[in-house]
Amino acid sequence: MNNLFIIIFLLSIICLIVGVIRPSYVIRWGNPEKRGRKKVLATYLSLIIISFIAIGMTTDTKKIATKEQQINQQQSPAQTTSTPAPPQQQPSATMKVTIPQFIEIYNKEIKQRHGDKSVININTEKPMRPGVTTYDIPDGKDSNVVINCDPTSGQITEVSFTVQGNSGEKFDRKSLRAWTAAVISATSPGISNDDIIEIRGKILDNTTVTKNGVFYMAQYAEKGSSFFQIIVRAK
Repeated sequence: MNNLFIIIFLLSIICLIVGVIRPSYVIRWGNPEKRGRKKVLATYLSLIIISFIAIGMTTDTKKIATKEQQINQQQSPAQTTSTPAPPQQQPSATMKVTIPQFIEIYNKEIKQRHGDKSVININTEKPMRPGVTTYDIPDGKDSNVVINCDPTSGQITEVSFTVQGNSGEKFDRKSLRAWTAAVISATSPGISNDDIIEIRGKILDNTTVTKNGVFYMAQYAEKGSSFFQIIVRAK
């Protein structure tokens, strides 16, 4: 807008000069008898004054806008630094036991209760993704234990112990009790034998249990191929 008024101002000066010499060149309207120098002076002096005032007004407005923009840019870093940091993500609950400790305790317990048949071989380790590892269980095809752990501390957050039997096969009660007790012992180091018996009895009766900040559940199916699973999760 400022540029438009500047153009009008310059053209008005040129027309004023030309009109003083030849009024008919710049006054092309109105009564021909009144197209004289007075008409030229009245018209183009008015345009010169109006456009000059408009130039001053639009220039001031532009300066004010530029100044405000500079102030906002200066304030932006200060506002950024004063923004409170987002809250840190709380660490996930863990069982206070690492994968090597879990395997050591589990193997010790399962040997006492079930012999060497169900021992976890650490050499079957298969990392699935960061914080999730699976190990084979030699009790049946596709039997395994999937262990989730906190990537920072290495402590376990969840264990899924799954045994799959052959078609038509049923797991005996002794095996179910041995697997369950070994998993409970390995996920809760130092747990008393009475607590193990209590938790094992409940989850084998399809009742979920939460004790000392740890959740336990088990499920067993005999249709088709036998399927037994224990899930332990830190709460």
